[in-house]
Amino acid sequence: MENDKKQSSNNTLVIVAIVVLVAILGAGAAIATIVMTNNKSTPVSRPSYPTGVYEDKPIVYIYPEEETEVEVKLGNPEKITVDYPNYNDGWKVVAQPDGKLSMNSKDYYALYYEAKYDNFAQANDGFVVARDEVEEFLDEKLELLGLNFKEREEFITYWAKGLEKSEYVFIRFASQDEIEAMMPLEVSPAPKTMIRVMMQYRNLDERIEVEKQELSPVERDGYTVVEWGGMKLN
Repeated sequence: MENDKKQSSNNTLVIVAIVVLVAILGAGAAIATIVMTNNKSTPVSRPSYPTGVYEDKPIVYIYPEEETEVEVKLGNPEKITVDYPNYNDGWKVVAQPDGKLSMNSKDYYALYYEAKYDNFAQANDGFVVARDEVEEFLDEKLELLGLNFKEREEFITYWAKGLEKSEYVFIRFASQDEIEAMMPLEVSPAPKTMIRVMMQYRNLDERIEVEKQELSPVERDGYTVVEWGGMKLN
């Protein structure tokens, strides 16, 4: 009889222990849910870099110090999806100091192409810009990167509409090495100053935290070639 009582007491203790454990686990889950919910107001994220993206509207300006016959070649022509004027095996133009280009009896102000890449350099640094600050941000950064007022105006008027579709936008400028790895650019005769600007961006519904990108100022000197373009990231 006494053994039965001890067994009953032991069973009761086991049941109580299980109930307490379940209660503790339940409380922990509830606390974790609250913490995760509260953290939603300050998300920390990293931009994603999908494969198979298009480089949109790279255009090339050429400013020799005197009238010069210039040949321009792209290192991965098989990736070109759009070109103007027709690329063929390269562009051969007569360039003027004011940037006017002549090819096959027609005048142009720049050379234009688009390209598609399966893979490209990935990095997490950049900038998160509010919609009402996009134009001021671009004007400041593009001037730092060496674009003159005309080139900056053309860049901003082309990209502002897409960048301002959302409350915030992630913006990053690819390095010269990254751009060269994707699409080498060969200009002959070689310019004294080569500037290549390729913006990567992704529209955001809310602000995220990213490592700030460090940009180095670029000075234009003498015979100069400038290229700018961009990529929209999903």
